Amino acid sequence: MTTKPEYLLTFQRDLLDSVLMSYEELLRGRNSQGLILMGSSGVGKTHGLDVLASNFLDWVQREPWAATAGIQPITPVLRYAADAKADANSMLTHLLARLGKVVLKEKRPGLGKLEADFLQAMHARRVRLLILEEFHNAILKGTPQLRGQAARLLKNIWNMAPEDSSLGWSKPAPGRDDWRVIIVVSGTEELLPVFDKDAELSSRFSTIVRAPQLGFTPPAAFKEFRGVLKQMVAHEELTGWLVANDNDLAARIMLACNGHLRLLEKLLQRTATLWNKAGKNRDLPPLALLAQAFPAINSSGATNPFELAPEELQNRVASALRQSNNQHKDWS
Repeated sequence: MTTKPEYLLTFQRDLLDSVLMSYEELLRGRNSQGLILMGSSGVGKTHGLDVLASNFLDWVQREPWAATAGIQPITPVLRYAADAKADANSMLTHLLARLGKVVLKEKRPGLGKLEADFLQAMHARRVRLLILEEFHNAILKGTPQLRGQAARLLKNIWNMAPEDSSLGWSKPAPGRDDWRVIIVVSGTEELLPVFDKDAELSSRFSTIVRAPQLGFTPPAAFKEFRGVLKQMVAHEELTGWLVANDNDLAARIMLACNGHLRLLEKLLQRTATLWNKAGKNRDLPPLALLAQAFPAINSSGATNPFELAPEELQNRVASALRQSNNQHKDWS
């Protein structure tokens, strides 16, 4: 297991703790575990999954007496990001390829054979953690038949038994060489109603980790944003020039990216590029270069927050606080 990174958002810590605890239960022969990670784009879901996956490293199993035979790659973590065209067949084909079993398009077998091959490959490669990202694309798009296939596939992977197996939802049994897994499904809030309507899915995916978008409120959310900002500033080697603890600066940066962490990353990357190009003129104030970098994340012609006068900044922050408080009340 790797060391936890220096800074994690609350939901990222919750995700990591939940999965590592489930992993310990699997090692003690318990049943599969299902977890849903929900949140909008840019809130840090992918980074949280990256941190999670980094705790499980690939290795090679080799019998001591074998010269060349008996060598088996072990893949504890398997990840797949579903796109808008994802269906059960395409998902299984991609997942099998990542496990070293390429399925030729012209010889692609039926769904039942693909599923059986995949479950066998997961067992052989000792996959313990299956991460299905952007899964709303698979379970919400297409025809009801395709959506049903995706839901059934989740159930069968959870049980590690094909659809026509007599094992059904049975628990692991000693001596039967059962294999159980942790399945993390990530996507938007659209996922939850789909799982809620299916009693079997909701009971197997009862752990839900919500990834909120950071903002000015509640205070803990803005504190977490400042923590991410400090980490990214250090990553871009701007520490000392761009002071992440500056309240005025942090507020302007929040207004610029609206809590969207990928936009924050892009803003700081562009700022670092401009700063490096400045050469001997690196004594330029951060606001000047941030103002130049802002168009890289803004295509709508919105007001540049790094050009606002102090009074205008206060008004914009007050407005954002009111809006954030109203949204928080609605969500509650």
